[in-house]
Amino acid sequence: MRKQVMRMSAMSLAVLCGSTAALAQDSTGLNDGAYGAALGDGVRPHAISEQCNQYVVDLAPLAGSWGTMWGIAPIAKSSQFVDAGGNSQFFSGLTSSQFLSSDMVFAGIKAEAGGAYEVWSAAGDGVNHEDGRNSVPSSALALYDRQMSYVFSEFGNTEDDTIVSGFIRWNSLDNPGRLYVTRVNTAISGEAPATGTFSTYGVGSCDASGNVYFRADNFGRTGDITRQIGSQWVYRVDMANRNCATLNVIDKTNAITSWFAGDGDPDGWHDEAVTFAPVFPPIAGNPPSGNDTHLVPNCVPASFAGVPSVFTSNFAGTTPGEFVYDGSAGAASVAAQGTVVPGIFDTRGSCEWTRHDMFSSAGSVATGGIISKVNANDASATRIAIWGVDAVGAPSAPGADFSMLNLPLTVSDPCDVDPTLGGNFQLNRAGVGGADYDGTPDGTLFPAFFYDNYHGAAAFRGVTSQVALGQDDQGNNLCAAVVYYSAVRDDDQPGNALVVTKFGQNGASQTHTLAAWNNYPDIHGKPIYDGIGGNQIGELCSFEDMSANNLRALGSRSGGGIGPSMTPAGFDSYGNLYFVSPVQIYRGANADNDIDAALFGSVADLFPMIDTNADNMTDSPNPERDLWEIGLVRAVYDQAAFCYRLELVARTGQVFHGKNSDTDYMIDSIQVSGGTSLAASAFGSGNVNEMPMHGVAPVAATADDARHLGGLVVMADIIYNADGTDTHGFPPVDVATLPLDSAEWTALGAKDFPESVGGSGAFEDPTASFGVGVPLHPDSNDQAYSALLFVGNQEGIQPAVCTPCANVDGSPDQSVSLGDLNIVLFNFGSSGNTPGTMGDTDCDGDTDLADLNNVLFSFGSNVGC
Repeated sequence: MRKQVMRMSAMSLAVLCGSTAALAQDSTGLNDGAYGAALGDGVRPHAISEQCNQYVVDLAPLAGSWGTMWGIAPIAKSSQFVDAGGNSQFFSGLTSSQFLSSDMVFAGIKAEAGGAYEVWSAAGDGVNHEDGRNSVPSSALALYDRQMSYVFSEFGNTEDDTIVSGFIRWNSLDNPGRLYVTRVNTAISGEAPATGTFSTYGVGSCDASGNVYFRADNFGRTGDITRQIGSQWVYRVDMANRNCATLNVIDKTNAITSWFAGDGDPDGWHDEAVTFAPVFPPIAGNPPSGNDTHLVPNCVPASFAGVPSVFTSNFAGTTPGEFVYDGSAGAASVAAQGTVVPGIFDTRGSCEWTRHDMFSSAGSVATGGIISKVNANDASATRIAIWGVDAVGAPSAPGADFSMLNLPLTVSDPCDVDPTLGGNFQLNRAGVGGADYDGTPDGTLFPAFFYDNYHGAAAFRGVTSQVALGQDDQGNNLCAAVVYYSAVRDDDQPGNALVVTKFGQNGASQTHTLAAWNNYPDIHGKPIYDGIGGNQIGELCSFEDMSANNLRALGSRSGGGIGPSMTPAGFDSYGNLYFVSPVQIYRGANADNDIDAALFGSVADLFPMIDTNADNMTDSPNPERDLWEIGLVRAVYDQAAFCYRLELVARTGQVFHGKNSDTDYMIDSIQVSGGTSLAASAFGSGNVNEMPMHGVAPVAATADDARHLGGLVVMADIIYNADGTDTHGFPPVDVATLPLDSAEWTALGAKDFPESVGGSGAFEDPTASFGVGVPLHPDSNDQAYSALLFVGNQEGIQPAVCTPCANVDGSPDQSVSLGDLNIVLFNFGSSGNTPGTMGDTDCDGDTDLADLNNVLFSFGSNVGC
């Protein structure tokens, strides 16, 4: 167990770093305010002092239902939007689509050039000092060797929109559960709160180098019409060089000026340190012109291509449209979809990009994918088009490097049995709308199941993407996407399944399996287990069933509507899938009596989960006592059987203890359904980094090893127990003393946290209301925020054998330098470490004067002491 002493750290900070402003993320404000005038510590997006911030986030332990260990923490809260008078009804704004870079940037361990990162470990501490929102924290030196980035969009008031992005940095050798996070207000729609705006946004994507991509239009804007952006643009922002002394207002005047302003950069990208630059100038005749409808953009990471490149598609006024990229030329380039993928009629949703080369030509180095149709009369989509691309996203061989992945007439789950069917669950559309499948003009019947998750605002607001592409450790190519199944096509269809296609190079030898399903309207879904070959502890369910049985969800963004029930999924480096879905978790005899019928009176009769009779308490499953929540789920890949088994990673209603805030918080809601289609803030394939943890493939790892995941993000509404009155028997945070079968610790908690009357119960949002001006919890002093949760690192890269003096180059960068000295200074005085880590150069497990002398003796060389 690490026992860190900060004596030398403080000294090194004084010498090497200055202080800087930062944004409180895992934190609570000193004052919650009042109903209609919330305070908390969310920053205001128009505040110049809060445009760029950096801070420490320490991950709390997270144990999945199989006992798999990750870390979890809120890395970025959404902003607090205020009205023209400076007041806000909520602690933070609403959030929309989000993305985590698919790549990592590697470097020798170094100190952050921008100064120290603010760090705290007590409730009320933070760095939002407007009106005394937080107490002043201390600072920490950032030493990191890995970097990713994130981005999300947010909105508040009538039309204030913001793009927020940032870096996630950590030291893979030393306490990888400590993240050094930056937060950048990347774009904003107007110059002042609630005064009319000029643009609105849809994310989009980002890469680990800090290039952020989003689309923008002027839908619903009421600002000066001469300043509103016209048509539909795609932007790239170099957030690492963002001018933090100004608001980055996206309007017509600034956009055109920025594009044409001469900065000596012939490619027109203005990426030397300017605030922003549109990728596609709105110039008629310069394809793709501003008149084309561009979809939310994916990207090719600069670390992969050597230059940043957008990777998207458009509706170019013709069917099909165009694939769009830019690359080293710094100007938009297009390729007709019908030329790249012959036989394609139309595309739906946004483009997927993966670093895996699924074609065998000399020019192909990566792969793109998108949901597709092949016939004019196809009522729904039953294909996924994939094509080879070069390093900057251009099609590698149009008409040659392509394939159509076909949705089969039948697909089943060889792993799990549906109790109702008495056999393996299967989707079958043979003879039902088959004409739409084989291309014969019909248009009168819908296939019994079809690819979706692309209706509603998906094309303009996200997610990115509906399609996931990946490879397993044997080089088999994998593709995953959600299907809806119904006799008719509805955008909010609650019956969903996740279809995975395995195929060889060039799309050959396609086979299919079901990784997840809920069998709506039947009561059973795919089982969730407590381990490999373990016991079933729950199952997937439909969104409609979850909404009907979870009382708390009725007051949160998790509830409302009937579907869809399943988000797009993302692959990790092994072929496991992560996605979000409603879940039913069995409780049986573990059920508690948090809901008291006497408290609710006749209301208890309206909800099936409220039951004071003890006659069926031990039944499992037990719809009246079970937990009905939204879950983050991992589908673990069985390569030999080509099937998947489910682990519950986290869920709504689950409580964590924030290491920085020293306060418990509950995940109150995770959006899946937007009411009539997939929510714009839902999980997508771009929420998952496709590399292994720390970018290093684990050796001899089983399929369920946590290290296959480079990291993921999920947007959630969380509620902090800021008033200190909520009790729930939370376990100790010391993993060494924590039994992995602790029901409260894993996502299997026996407790539920329903709403109470007045707000005197657990984890209740004081800004929630019955209607306008009628607070639901007037007695609550908790604080509720929309926040981006990160799930990932806990285990660091450790040397197999510690050889004294051989590891003085702890960076490692083949030179004993300032970075190595900083490691020793940062950890000076710590003991009980894994030998050879955290500045321990003599392998005794302590970081002390002997280690400092070893580094100083070898300073400037590339040899040991």
